[in-house]
Amino acid sequence: MIKIDNTLQYPYSTSAMVLSKYYGVADGMNVEGRGSANFIKDNVLITAAHNYYRHDYGKEADDIYVLPAVSPSQELFGKIKVKEVRYLKEFRNLNSKDAREYALALLILEEPIGAKLGTLGLPTSQKNLTGITVTITGYPSYNFKIHQMYTDKKQVLSDDGMFLDYQVDTLEGSSGSTVYDASHRVVGVHTLGDGANQINSAVKLNERNLPFIYSVLKGYSLEGWKKINGSWYYYRQHDKQTGWQEINDTWYYLDSSGKMLTDWQKVNGNWYYLNSNGAMVTGSQTIDGKVYNFASSGEWI
Repeated sequence: MIKIDNTLQYPYSTSAMVLSKYYGVADGMNVEGRGSANFIKDNVLITAAHNYYRHDYGKEADDIYVLPAVSPSQELFGKIKVKEVRYLKEFRNLNSKDAREYALALLILEEPIGAKLGTLGLPTSQKNLTGITVTITGYPSYNFKIHQMYTDKKQVLSDDGMFLDYQVDTLEGSSGSTVYDASHRVVGVHTLGDGANQINSAVKLNERNLPFIYSVLKGYSLEGWKKINGSWYYYRQHDKQTGWQEINDTWYYLDSSGKMLTDWQKVNGNWYYLNSNGAMVTGSQTIDGKVYNFASSGEWI
């Protein structure tokens, strides 16, 4: 495994540590579990279902948190409590062995933190993946107290339609890490490590679980303005908007990351002025004590 020092570099930035808390389960003691997850939408992460529901405890986590792109030296986004968790009912209703093929969960956040970090895509086909190179990035627990991100890359050894097998190095804490391809599309979620045979497995994203994933994403779509770490972003049907946007009869300019810009901006060779609310100005305007004239389309003239 390779240690990741710059956790804000894409696609590593899409990874988050998962902390799950179960109260009064082990002889009345409280237990904290550790796993990994990845952003697939700005406010939704995908992980392993057993990072939330534990068959051995017979219950869901009392509290579950994510630490996006955390590193040993900093927690840029802090420890964020998950708003809601969605997972397939079969995972809970079946025994732990038979439930493996349903072992996916989606973590919904109140705020679209993924807008700052990036997201991974979802598969566009259901072809057999044997032989392709995949990457797993997450938070294996060499030391539970150290929040270190690692990554590894290997070929898929087998794909039976339900599970992907590979020899990517993982440890406890890697559960929930996505398995993604060279196009940064999630093809599976890491759920099992077999140390004896040195073979690890992921639940494949397939025709059984993808409709569930898409239905959750649709149900928690983002709309309107969202403020993230001091910057404003605008969403339509869950998609972050970029470029010129007319919103409520006012024009705004959003950069390639979706962030609303203010002040003077040069766009396609023309200068525009966006006021402190991000609105494009027109006509005669006094800016820093000087008078400027702007066309009805916003260009400085």
